[in-house]
Amino acid sequence: MDTRITALYPIGCSWARTNIFGYASKGIPGLEIVGLGKNGKTIKEKFIFITRREKLRLPLKRYVICIEEFSTEKDIMLSNLRWIELPMLVLFWSMAGLLPIGRLDDCLAAGKIQVDGMIDCPIITDDVVHKTLGVQNISEWKMIAPDAVSENTSIPVISLEDIFRERVSLSVQLVPPSEKNRFIKEDRCFKAVPSRVI
Repeated sequence: MDTRITALYPIGCSWARTNIFGYASKGIPGLEIVGLGKNGKTIKEKFIFITRREKLRLPLKRYVICIEEFSTEKDIMLSNLRWIELPMLVLFWSMAGLLPIGRLDDCLAAGKIQVDGMIDCPIITDDVVHKTLGVQNISEWKMIAPDAVSENTSIPVISLEDIFRERVSLSVQLVPPSEKNRFIKEDRCFKAVPSRVI
């Protein structure tokens, strides 16, 4: 199986995009992440840890996840990379047949995943999508996000709560943009709000 998804990540107090694509094939079973250098190993091990903790059974295949180039080299900071973890995990589990999602190539996602199962998801508005994707007709896209995000966008939302329900016990926390702070290295452009368990 091969598929792709569009990931959004912050640069300053704005957003950029990158394409993530992957495939599953026969071969030595395992997960490989290409395009993140040494940071890819940490994310790979986190995904394996979460998959094992949730007692999910993966088909014995070789899974390869590739991240296209970022906007500039300076964008590749660990704090920015963390925001593409959710789309990568959704892509990985989708290729393994663990999630009830067929097609991902028209989907957007952004989110950080903690090893304790907490997912930090930003609130992304229509304006952010227009500017980041450079498209006028955003109705052709879908966003993989918590249910509450649908209040802030006209883009159809594929609910994280629905796709994870009865499969995994991850918690979702919305992280809205804050006008008072600027994002530098520590995600100061975002503040956390109370979490919900899926």
